[in-house]
Amino acid sequence: MRHLTLCTLICSFLFFDLAHSQNILKIVKIYALIDLNESSGLKIDDNVKVFRRLESGETIKIGEMKIVKFAQGKCAGKIIAQEPGYTIRVGDFVQMQRLKEKITPIDKTPQVTSSGSAGGGTEKGDREVSFLGFYMKRIGTTNFTFETGSIKLSYGYFISDRIQLGISPQFMITSGDGGGTTIIFSASVFINYNLVVSSKMIPYLSGQWYQDDFSPEYGDLLDYSFITFGAGLRNFLTEYAALNTSLSYGFSLRSNGGSGIITVMSGLSFIF
Repeated sequence: MRHLTLCTLICSFLFFDLAHSQNILKIVKIYALIDLNESSGLKIDDNVKVFRRLESGETIKIGEMKIVKFAQGKCAGKIIAQEPGYTIRVGDFVQMQRLKEKITPIDKTPQVTSSGSAGGGTEKGDREVSFLGFYMKRIGTTNFTFETGSIKLSYGYFISDRIQLGISPQFMITSGDGGGTTIIFSASVFINYNLVVSSKMIPYLSGQWYQDDFSPEYGDLLDYSFITFGAGLRNFLTEYAALNTSLSYGFSLRSNGGSGIITVMSGLSFIF
């Protein structure tokens, strides 16, 4: 019975062609979970090519991975090469046998929207912690104006590879028209949208609700509440660290005098 089972397994591999292609189930940074087990004949440190089938029906080779581990009927592969302008993703597949269908050569012209590099990018489930310094100026008020600088901590979570939700508590030290300084606790809740998801440089759009003061001496909370819109850029220095810079403009929810704030922020972001 044991020999019969082994013969059946060997025969099944001999007759598998494209149907034997093993799909990529998940991507985590530079590693991929593949629907592939040790019965495929592959071993640790073997290299496998990665293919993609286009809507046109063409099949293209987009990269290469190295097998690093087998577990629970699956295997993990490390992305070691990607064609310029392409990023290995869920749904691509590896092939252990010679493809009988024609492989369409990839246009080697670099694409702007994706670097094809495993050295930077965002994915669903990523978390980002940022340490940012910023300059802010309040404008348009008839009673007073002020400028301030501060350092704040920001935490964000990617609910998809493009959309990030987060919160940023902060302490600000401000100087007003009357002289002296005041320490104020403020915070914001934000949403960011990445224009690119796999690149060394990722531009994004941002919107947030910003509460300038939770215990104001004058007025009420809405006098110090702002809605802001802006844009930013993450420039990845390493796979997990990026220089994060943004510019935004906000307007007060309560003031009728055209009160607004301009904020410039820059600092380091760590994505894990």
